[in-house]
Amino acid sequence: MTGRTSLGSRLLMPLRAWFFIGAFVVSGLLLSVWLYVFLDERQQNALHHDFHNLSERRMQVLANHVYRSLEVLYDLAAFLQISHNRDWTHFRSYVSGSLSRLPELQALEWIPLVDSQQRLAFEAQARQQGIAGYQIIEFDGQDQLRRAGERPRYFPVLYALPETINREAIGLDLASHTERRAALEQSLSSGSLVATAPLRLAQEKVEAVYGILIFAPVYAQDNPARIEGFALAVYRSVDLLNEVFAELRAEGVHIEVRDRDKPELALYAPLAANAPSALSELRVQREFRLGHRVWQVSFQPEKAYFSQQDQYWVFIYPLITALLVLSFAVYAAIKNRYLVEVEREVDKRTRDLSREIVQRREAEAAAHKAEQQYRSIFENAIDGIFQSTADGRYLRANTALAKIYGYPSRAAFMAEVSNIGDQIYVKPQRRRQFMAAIQRDGHVSDFVSEVYRRDGSRIHILEKAISVYDETGRFRYYEGNVQDVSDRIHAEKALQQANELLEERVFQRTAELAKTNTELQDEVKTRKAAEQLAEAANAAKTQFLASISHEIRTPLNAIIGYSQILQQQAGFSDKQQRTVATIAQSGNHLLGLIDDILDLAKIESGHTEPQRGDFDLSALIYHVAYILHKKCEEKGLLLKVEGLGKVPVLLNGDEGKLRQILLNLLNNAIKYTAQGEVILRVIPEDTYRYRFEVIDSGPGIPAAELETIFEQFYQRSAWQEGSGLGLAIASRLATALGATLQVKSTPGLGSNFFFYLNFAPSDHHQIVSGGELTSLRLQPGQQCRALVVDDIEHNRDILQQLLEAIGCSVFCAGSGQTALEYLAAQSPDVVFMDIFMPGMNGVKTRHAMLEQQPNLAARFVAFSASVYEQQRKTYLDAGFDAVISKPFRIEQLHGCLRDILALKFEEIGLLSETSGALVALQGNIPSEIAETMMVAARYYNVTKLRAGIDQLALLKPAQPNLVASLRTLAQQHRLGEFMAVVTRLSAEGEQV
Repeated sequence: MTGRTSLGSRLLMPLRAWFFIGAFVVSGLLLSVWLYVFLDERQQNALHHDFHNLSERRMQVLANHVYRSLEVLYDLAAFLQISHNRDWTHFRSYVSGSLSRLPELQALEWIPLVDSQQRLAFEAQARQQGIAGYQIIEFDGQDQLRRAGERPRYFPVLYALPETINREAIGLDLASHTERRAALEQSLSSGSLVATAPLRLAQEKVEAVYGILIFAPVYAQDNPARIEGFALAVYRSVDLLNEVFAELRAEGVHIEVRDRDKPELALYAPLAANAPSALSELRVQREFRLGHRVWQVSFQPEKAYFSQQDQYWVFIYPLITALLVLSFAVYAAIKNRYLVEVEREVDKRTRDLSREIVQRREAEAAAHKAEQQYRSIFENAIDGIFQSTADGRYLRANTALAKIYGYPSRAAFMAEVSNIGDQIYVKPQRRRQFMAAIQRDGHVSDFVSEVYRRDGSRIHILEKAISVYDETGRFRYYEGNVQDVSDRIHAEKALQQANELLEERVFQRTAELAKTNTELQDEVKTRKAAEQLAEAANAAKTQFLASISHEIRTPLNAIIGYSQILQQQAGFSDKQQRTVATIAQSGNHLLGLIDDILDLAKIESGHTEPQRGDFDLSALIYHVAYILHKKCEEKGLLLKVEGLGKVPVLLNGDEGKLRQILLNLLNNAIKYTAQGEVILRVIPEDTYRYRFEVIDSGPGIPAAELETIFEQFYQRSAWQEGSGLGLAIASRLATALGATLQVKSTPGLGSNFFFYLNFAPSDHHQIVSGGELTSLRLQPGQQCRALVVDDIEHNRDILQQLLEAIGCSVFCAGSGQTALEYLAAQSPDVVFMDIFMPGMNGVKTRHAMLEQQPNLAARFVAFSASVYEQQRKTYLDAGFDAVISKPFRIEQLHGCLRDILALKFEEIGLLSETSGALVALQGNIPSEIAETMMVAARYYNVTKLRAGIDQLALLKPAQPNLVASLRTLAQQHRLGEFMAVVTRLSAEGEQV
């Protein structure tokens, strides 16, 4: 029985094996078929997923590409915000680099905002900048350009690069086109970047090619709230999008880009003529937002796209499976003995699978633990966290959010709140604003709102949220967090109230200051009125002094003029010569007093100016000492001069003002000194720089009065003598010369007034003393025809005789009409014209002479008794070549003719036959006698001069030739030669 069973079992075993093999083969083939179906479906799903990812990546490339270009536009707007950069040179230099980097840019342009009132000025300014024929233009009904019509404001193209393809766009008013104007108005109102719908560009001539314009507002530099124009980027949509999608088209994907609001115009839709139709079932549609516009981007794979995909593995794996099954069947049939080993392998694989199951369970446990941790964070967060739907329901909320809104638990909060806009926000429209902000920007941050708590109280919250989408791009919910910022809002309100209180206080203080300012202005007006009265009085005084000076200088002209004429003549006795010299000296002294009076008037009116000239400083010092030595003798004071020797010191400076300063200081010292001495000291400090000192042995000045001593009307304590103007005038004169008058004083020991002056070098090697006359005459060959025009006879006579003594041919005219008659017959070289004449004055006479003879080459010299510098300037501005003042001085005439006619003179002496003898004189004059004679000669003190010569005659050994020559020079008033001889022969002695 057992054997039969074993045999049956052995017979059944092959059948079982074949049955098993057959069943295995059938099962394997069915498995291969199922695997093919499974892999094919999986491949299709993978292709769909890859295609979605491909379109998403390409949209990101599009965004990066566009935003790169927009960065150039934003930078251009920031560049144009600086008004200095809004010229053609800076614009072209800045934009050229951007255009070379971004080939998709058709143009970069500057679009200023121009009001209708500014149109003409704007067009003119553009043409001045080099844009020939610039005007604001627009398209007419037949696509032809014409001058733009009247509109309240224009948006014209001022600059556009590249120049060649954008030439027609220059001046185009973008507001003349409906869609361009709409985009401009939207950017102007929103203050943000705005793009246009697809439209035909002014630069394009092909109807089928469209472009887009993107405007970025340019704000005023000084007012960030005012828009002054727009930076414009112009794109051809084909150039912009082809760079992004060309590669994808080559892979067999059909792309279309259309504006959502104008789908009939394709921004990008390239399609080959023989291209196969797209597979609509795999179509993917995306949206791209740019400057308030939405582009709809459509991706559809062509059959060529699938042909490039690797699909062979769909067939390979099932085929391999079938082959494996067949192979396994063969092996099972042939090598059944290896079944145990196969079973062992199966057992091993089973164990491996068991381990994988254990690992998967561990991973699931870890994921569960992570979820619990996330839930813990969600529930225990300090800030409120939520997920809400678009219709205003909460999907999820944590405990912190419930507590913020005053609910006892999250469950109660979720159960009671079903409409966020109506139940949470105090203003229900805040929910709509919240959603609009997220839809616009993709997120919100710092979104502050006032909300209700459960008990009806109000708080302020700050929300931050984003939109969450699924993998298909469909919106799921809003997710974000909430913070209670009530304390911060209250603090801000408190700060605002404090600021308002402060502003109110500032306003009150400003009002008080305004009142005070009004009072000050009233006081200023009162003081100005007083100052005007004082100025009027001062002007009247100045006019009075000028009038008196004019009246005195007119008769002085006769005195000094005729005395000069007499000094030029020979044949007078010694007594007559001394008389004429005395007349000349007295007239010059009186003239100097008048000039000093005018200088004082100028000082008091603030119009004093330095009058530079060459002078002998040594002579000036001894002249000042000579004027005041009698006053010192009357008070029993000793007047000393220290610091300068007997040699002339020739300088260039204002001799008159320096003399007035020293006279004022010495008079002041003599007035306050009762006994002792007064010293005038001149110390050379450097080349052409000297220190001047006036020292007295008087009572000194108290320290408390030193600061006010140079003020007007100052008088020392316990003294009432004088007007108190001497030191003030001296100080102002020193300031006018560029010096500062200073004082050192010790009560009981005296005072020391001192100042420093800088001089210029003199152009002369010798300066003739003030009363001595140098005889000059025209050199042989020199000629001069002079016309003298004056209504006063003696003035004409004096000037005629002085000019004839020089060697001039002179004709006189008593009026302007007579001068014109002379001019018709003669042509003078120089015309001396009196300014103030009855009828036709000097200025009118000159004009009439030039009108009568336009080619007249004569030079005109004005003369008048008025010596104010402003009047001299007026005469020079009227066309005169020179101005001389009355009384006439022969040296003035020499200099005037030398300057304006370049005449040359030679010196003649009255006793020329003795000149050689004077040069040959020998002898020795003691220093004391020489000093006495030099001082007497400088100041025309004839008595002291004779006394000095008599004293020299008594010396041993006798010098008869020298004494006789000096007596002759003194009698003939040849004091210049006298001083030259004394200086050459004087022995070295002590300084005076």
